[in-house]
Amino acid sequence: MLAQKSGVPLPVDEEKENILHKKKERLYKLNNLAANYYRECLFRTNQGKKVINYFKKRGINDTSVEKYKLGYAPPSWDALTNFLKKKGYTYEELIKAGLIKKSKTEGKYIDYFRDRIIFPIFNLSGRVIGFGGRVLDNSLPKYINSPETLVYNKGSNLYSLNFAREDIRKKNYIIIVEGYTDVLITQQYEFNNIAASLGTALTTKQIDLIKRFTDTVLIAYDADSAGNMATLRSLDLLLKAGLEVKVIDLPLGYDPADFLIKKGRKPFQNLIDRALSL
Repeated sequence: MLAQKSGVPLPVDEEKENILHKKKERLYKLNNLAANYYRECLFRTNQGKKVINYFKKRGINDTSVEKYKLGYAPPSWDALTNFLKKKGYTYEELIKAGLIKKSKTEGKYIDYFRDRIIFPIFNLSGRVIGFGGRVLDNSLPKYINSPETLVYNKGSNLYSLNFAREDIRKKNYIIIVEGYTDVLITQQYEFNNIAASLGTALTTKQIDLIKRFTDTVLIAYDADSAGNMATLRSLDLLLKAGLEVKVIDLPLGYDPADFLIKKGRKPFQNLIDRALSL
């Protein structure tokens, strides 16, 4: 910055770094605008009211909706596109941000997320780097995530780690779950040292993140075949990384959210206390 102000040319690497920083900052701003737009759609549209009812049925309270900036993407093909275009963003920028895509059939620009519950994904600093979208019915795919961007890489982030980091340090262990709802419900029951790998087995980059805060991991993936497979894959990487690993043994067919809602806090704490060491 000093070199720029004094008129001295910047070294090539530093200049590239500055350009990259500016691009990332613009993406963060864009993601924040999108997150606020989705929140407005949640609270100010008739469809959004249905989503609020869905949250209540799933046991997600108002505090979690606010804390995690949950939103709703309307069914319109280009509602977000038009909103952000009016804010001065180009189609190219919106595509690079993973917020829109080009229709394969008509070649038009359309919103990436449509008629879905929106879960903003935060980095460690609490900035919005991407989004997850869930359908309200039984259609597939049930979940979609933002594509890779300059600021978002699915395998390099853990959902809710920005909120959980201090509690993880304090308790010296982290509970890893699969999905968004597991995180939302579990932290409502005051288990705050929790983060999600978002439906996949842990990656080496996610494990590197974990090691910054603790050396003990408790895995609480869904008690089904997919969850068991993800647990096995994660165990291998965690043990190779030298971490202490335990598995929370949920009853067959349960995920952490279901278990807490049906059984309560104390039985879940008992599962933590009896977690299987490896």
